[in-house]
Amino acid sequence: MVDSRKKSGLSSSITKPFKSKKIALLKQNVAELQNTLKQTEDELAKAKDEVEVLSKEIQDLQSTFDGLKVAHASNIDDLMERMMEEQMARAQEKKEAEDRLNVLKAEYEERITSIDAESDEKTEELRKELTEQMGKIKQKVLQQRDEVVSVRDKLIVEKEKEIAKLEKERRSVKKMGVRAYKAM
Repeated sequence: MVDSRKKSGLSSSITKPFKSKKIALLKQNVAELQNTLKQTEDELAKAKDEVEVLSKEIQDLQSTFDGLKVAHASNIDDLMERMMEEQMARAQEKKEAEDRLNVLKAEYEERITSIDAESDEKTEELRKELTEQMGKIKQKVLQQRDEVVSVRDKLIVEKEKEIAKLEKERRSVKKMGVRAYKAM
């Protein structure tokens, strides 16, 4: 399409200064846009560099984290294994202690039963001995009582004889006293 103003010749001289201003403005806009584009590209390049650096740091951190994670998992596995070993050792010690305790209980129960049996036997023997000794002592006491009674009876008989003799003498002294009184 051909511009109608260009055909007439008049319009080209009027439009020329506008066009050159427009072109100058467009050129200035293009230059500003190119400058902005260059700045944006520079910033983009810087951002890409920063992204690459950050990406590398992230990869380094990720590999460090993965290494730490593996080491931590290994440490946890080691700790779990040690805990299991310790737990098994404690369980074994507990079982051995319970076995020793059961053996000791059985021995003590056997000793107690043996001591109870011996004690019962000794108690029965002592009871028999005491019964025999009590019987002997009772016999001795009865015999001694009989002896004491018989000695007492003898003494009583002797005392009664002595009393009778003294009574007889008293009567004879009284008779003599009465005779002597009469004789006087």
